[in-house]
Amino acid sequence: MKVLSIPLLLFSSLVLCFSTEFYKVGGDPLRMRVTPYGLVLVDSLDGYVKLLEDGKTLVDIENLDFPVWADTCCGGIYTSELKRSRVILWKGGKFLKWARVPKPEMLKAEDSRIFVSSGKYVYVFDKDLNLLKKLKFPSSSVYFYVNGDKIVHLEYWGSHPDITIASVFGNYRESIDLGLSRPFRYLKIDGKELILDYRGKLAVLHGGMKKILRVGRFSYGMALSGNSIFVSSLVEKFIRRIDLETLHQSFLKIPSPAGDIAYCCSNLVMCGIFKNEVYVYDGRSLKTIRGCEYPLMVEPDPPYVYVLCSDSGGVLKIDFSR
Repeated sequence: MKVLSIPLLLFSSLVLCFSTEFYKVGGDPLRMRVTPYGLVLVDSLDGYVKLLEDGKTLVDIENLDFPVWADTCCGGIYTSELKRSRVILWKGGKFLKWARVPKPEMLKAEDSRIFVSSGKYVYVFDKDLNLLKKLKFPSSSVYFYVNGDKIVHLEYWGSHPDITIASVFGNYRESIDLGLSRPFRYLKIDGKELILDYRGKLAVLHGGMKKILRVGRFSYGMALSGNSIFVSSLVEKFIRRIDLETLHQSFLKIPSPAGDIAYCCSNLVMCGIFKNEVYVYDGRSLKTIRGCEYPLMVEPDPPYVYVLCSDSGGVLKIDFSR
């Protein structure tokens, strides 16, 4: 594991308010997740899952058959292995157990339970990969969110409904139509529920009110700051800022369309995926970091933000503690 201090070029007319490091891991990692045990990287094509802490590899799981998502819980690493249709548990330096799930995709660990999407289903396991529940939803989808004792299923490949909310062990179930096409991101804050549609809509639900806002086509990233939400688009050279009280939209111009975005420590961090650039906006000025090839994901872990540089085979760490 090589840790390189500030190996990237940063362009700004102002004094830096952050520092950077680059962690080289190799391959072409496609997914990243901040966990209580460290930073988890998943490389589907090269077949590995790594757990990093301060740039050092703590766990290196190799020779997997197209892993797609991973998370940590209870001292173990859980991975959905697509081509072998299974979820595996790695613990104590070895494969401890596996459970069959047809073509597993998104995997999340919440409250000592493991949730895995598979077509129209979400599988729920305990920490030892014993199956607790298998919930069926109206449409096939990768995307779901765990909200307390409920699962919010975003019906990405369905014509209706748009979302279904179901309790894991109770009888509650509700499906909602919002006129969306490809819902794939969800956020709940202060009683408001936000659902972002890839085709350019943002649904805001609050106290029985349903408001549909037009946002950029091919909307992609969503980040929260106080009572505002930032939304990126893969075809627009600006970020939309939406006031959640008034629903008024304002715009932040950027050099290139952004993919994933995150807000941390009064800074908005954006992946300029088409120019191999990372943008940092502190509310006054925009700074550009170059050298992160194919910046695909961004994960906040205050006072740090991690950017997955897929084609660079590593992670850019931005430190806002200064």
